[in-house]
Formats: sequence, structure tokens, C-alpha cells
Amino acid sequence: MNTLDFSTLETVKNQFITDDFRQREDDIIWRVRSMDGWVYVYLLIEFQSRIDRFMAVRMLTYVSLLYQELIVVA
Repeated sequence: MNTLDFSTLETVKNQFITDDFRQREDDIIWRVRSMDGWVYVYLLIEFQSRIDRFMAVRMLTYVSLLYQELIVVA
């Protein structure tokens, strides 16, 4: 952890539009610079009124949308 520069900690855009124009909003994404580049911390909190059998797929979608955004920015 001593390789992280916490003075660079910042939030990252957390609203994404999918290819079929559906809006997805995540909870909190931060990034912090390390000696090797940026490290992303993804905190996703989902409040559910019932069990969602496909929660893993939803989480994969959120992470994939973040990756797509990082590719566009790079």
C-alpha cells in the first residue's frame, strides 16, 4: 500500500450509456495513482427487495461498461 499516492485519489464517472441507449448508474468508482499507473477501486452496493438470480451478470455488465469507458479515454 505504500506505493499508492492518496493525494491523487479522485472519483471517476459512474454513469454509462449502453449500446442500446439504456442508462446504467453505478455506486462509486475511485482511482488512485500508484508507481505502476492508475488503480481503480470499484464499490458497488445494490439494494434489492428480492433475490436476483442474475446479479453476477449485472455486476459483469457494470465492470464491462467501466472498461469500455477506460478504453475510450485512453
